[in-house]
Amino acid sequence: MAQSDVPAEKIAAFMKTNYIVLTEQQDFTLRIGNRSPALSALYKKTNTTWSAFITAYNPLSSLQDHDTNEAANKRLFDKLSPLYRHVFQGNGADPKGLWPPEPSFFVLGIDLVPAKLLGEQFRQDAIIWVDSDAIPQLILLR
Repeated sequence: MAQSDVPAEKIAAFMKTNYIVLTEQQDFTLRIGNRSPALSALYKKTNTTWSAFITAYNPLSSLQDHDTNEAANKRLFDKLSPLYRHVFQGNGADPKGLWPPEPSFFVLGIDLVPAKLLGEQFRQDAIIWVDSDAIPQLILLR
């Protein structure tokens, strides 16, 4: 992984997080570095080849109050929904429960560059990017 200003313990936490995608048919969980058969099937069904998991919650991993987080995530959704046909709700969940779940969005068809720009705009440390191989990658933004 490239040099980053994101502390190593945060990177380790991101690597262990369960990225839960909520779809109309079947919910599934993404894990960094592990191929997702469910996502691969969704790619085929929607004729899509890439996606990203993005949140606006807790900028720079600094806990914010519920209303601030909700307002930020609504702004993120308002940017995504006119541009992408498939925007699913999701949650980034710490498997040990040490960090509260973060409501997020899973976006099919978003390219890496706009996904990174949105993550940066909403002051996130990282996003999750998934290419056509359906293997989620942690993309650090600072």
